[in-house]
Amino acid sequence: MRGLQMRSAEDVELASGAGHNVMVAGTDVLMTSTNQARFEANNIEMSTAWNGDVEINTAGGAVATGSMRV
Repeated sequence: MRGLQMRSAEDVELASGAGHNVMVAGTDVLMTSTNQARFEANNIEMSTAWNGDVEINTAGGAVATGSMRV
């Protein structure tokens, strides 16, 4: 592997000071969890290039939304 690699037997936190952003960017970005991946915010946005795909694969689960605009 080339680039930056982080490992820890404990928690890993990416944080910035007040008023600053934490950004992860790359050609391909993969986030994987063996237990639970959770995203919490006042607003969560996903966007793609024009006519790009957004895929949700629940693998036996379900997707629940309060309100969805399509």
